[in-house]
Amino acid sequence: MAESTEGAIAINAATAKIDAGNFNTGGDVRFTGNVFKINNHESFAGGRMVFNVTDILTDSGEQADNIWRVNNGFAMGPRPSGDLLGTEMRSFASRLSFVDHVWSAEDRGPTVAGFTDNVALGRLRIEGDAGSIFQFLPGAANSALYVDALQIGGLQASNLREFTNRVRLEMNIYFGSIESTNVNFTVERLNGILGPDAPFNFYWVPEWAGPNSGVDVPLTENGPVRRFNRALRESVTVDSDGDGLPNRFDPFPFPPEAFGITGISLNPAGAGVSFGFNALSQGTYIIEYSSNLTSGVWQPLTELLQNNPSGGIMSFTDQVKAGSPQRYYRVRKAP
Repeated sequence: MAESTEGAIAINAATAKIDAGNFNTGGDVRFTGNVFKINNHESFAGGRMVFNVTDILTDSGEQADNIWRVNNGFAMGPRPSGDLLGTEMRSFASRLSFVDHVWSAEDRGPTVAGFTDNVALGRLRIEGDAGSIFQFLPGAANSALYVDALQIGGLQASNLREFTNRVRLEMNIYFGSIESTNVNFTVERLNGILGPDAPFNFYWVPEWAGPNSGVDVPLTENGPVRRFNRALRESVTVDSDGDGLPNRFDPFPFPPEAFGITGISLNPAGAGVSFGFNALSQGTYIIEYSSNLTSGVWQPLTELLQNNPSGGIMSFTDQVKAGSPQRYYRVRKAP
């Protein structure tokens, strides 16, 4: 870690690219501007991390390897696009402290679409000392926080009652997985833990299979292999294929389904790519893309609902921005 400074570290720029390096301060770390792209970066803020970024706040994805530590929470003002799925935010709370976390991502509900171009975090770790309280507050109307892996430690991990007493929500938090030293902290226990009448809650998104929450699962003995939510694959209560075996004890817990992508067309004027596929049954179908097939990283684009029990042809159009890298597409059915 770099030598610590006493005052705030503030980066003000219309466009900024931070690649590697360390920030270490007893005060705040502040990013202000239009576009910030950050990779391989470590920060320690004795105060807060503050994001006043209007257009794009992003990393390069799973391999970005950003680690940001804060002792007084974080705050986001505007609502930028981009994602921080390669970033780990570690929030620590000292004894008897109230630590605020303000976030402005759009609340899209418990859906994979919330993890795309919505400033989703790769990991959020909360760890507090005795008497500490973590508060999560909206930075704009209809705000939420989407986290691939939510890590819970310190006093907040003592038991579920301490967790609900010591973590207060003024917006929803959606997560793909839970990581804790307390084995009682599972995705299914924390899903809706504050009760059906709570105005805000913690929600598991089992359809999301992100860099930290996903795992590759063979659909049959001879493949193919698809990526699913790890907690869903390991569930001892969910039986995704309806064969009587809970997913954890089923060697092939998810029903295979073949997709034939047809009717591919390009619209250079509108920068659009359109195609159709045959959905064989009723359900939710997730369209994903990758710009690099060897990376194994797939980003969700949207979800399509097929209401017909016998399925049918469905269609999709992706509006690709000029200058974007090439895209590969795939379709999978939500478990």
